[in-house]
Amino acid sequence: MVRSFAILAAFGLAVFLGVPGSSQEIPCFHRLLPVTVEDSKGVSIKDLQAGDLQTKLHAGPIKIVSLGPDTRPHRLVILIDASGSMATQRRRVGVLTAALAETPLPNTKIAMMVFSDRIDEEISFSQPESMITERLRQINSPGGGSLLSFHGRTALYDSLLAGLRMLETPTSADSLYLISDGADDASRAKFDQVERSLTSSGVRLFVSLMLASISNRHPTPAETAGPQEMRELVHRTGGEILIGSDEATSTRGKVSEQSTDVIHALAQRVTQDYLLEVELPTSLRKPMPWDLKLSPEDRKRWKSAQINYPAEMVPCTP
Repeated sequence: MVRSFAILAAFGLAVFLGVPGSSQEIPCFHRLLPVTVEDSKGVSIKDLQAGDLQTKLHAGPIKIVSLGPDTRPHRLVILIDASGSMATQRRRVGVLTAALAETPLPNTKIAMMVFSDRIDEEISFSQPESMITERLRQINSPGGGSLLSFHGRTALYDSLLAGLRMLETPTSADSLYLISDGADDASRAKFDQVERSLTSSGVRLFVSLMLASISNRHPTPAETAGPQEMRELVHRTGGEILIGSDEATSTRGKVSEQSTDVIHALAQRVTQDYLLEVELPTSLRKPMPWDLKLSPEDRKRWKSAQINYPAEMVPCTP
């Protein structure tokens, strides 16, 4: 009897922690997944119920057990690309970081990393949040952009893995937010390795792509492949590409309206998402794509609505 009670208690703890697709979840058939639903204007749709969603997995039907606000504590790692290819994006990086400093992130702890071909700067979760917000403000202060030297090559994939390591025990309540042009030309890690690490962790990736205009030369292979690879990672993790219009005309030292909109969207996705509990028909031996969509009635109600969710169900980690 005592042993049975211990097993039940362990099951309850695993469901409460909600680590999708990992050995910490008992049993593996149950998954807790972060989901965001936006209307045609990009505003989060609230008060959805489990009956408003439909699912499909190629291995068989997925049962929706519950849907509700994700009230778990969240963590966010901010990753800022300060490599040489980002030098022309200095001002846009500054207004985004300034908007981050001024945007509340309730129930969320933040950490920060600046990288080029190596990790140039790191502020962990153990540091006071005021240290991070002040550093973000400094980047956009008059002359403060020089505090980011924008040098060297870009170890983007290595830095994404380093961001995961900052989380130590990542779950689907955690997110990475990357500000970058998406081009990697210095990492030891490869795309497939980063993809596996992100999808198995449950961590979502959000990206503000700083797409530079190239008129006097051909783009490098990294500049061509990078943005598409970032979009693929975002899709597979259930994150989002967050792009404002060109910030080149923004007033120096001030936060542009476009950047504020981007960061408010990030805050909504990270802190006001849904937690979807599903039950799989079978255990998985390999990653498997699945579909999640609104019911026919809700598709009529919210035309052009967008659902962001992890695009694949991954096997449990042994």
